[in-house]
Amino acid sequence: MAQPKNTAKSTKQQPAGKGKPAAAPKKGK
Repeated sequence: MAQPKNTAKSTKQQPAGKGKPAAAPKKGK
């Protein structure tokens, strides 16, 4: 939510994490 740019890109690349920044949790995990 803080980064709509990242969220939009993450949602497009990973539909599984629509709504949550899949890029952040995926990289952190």
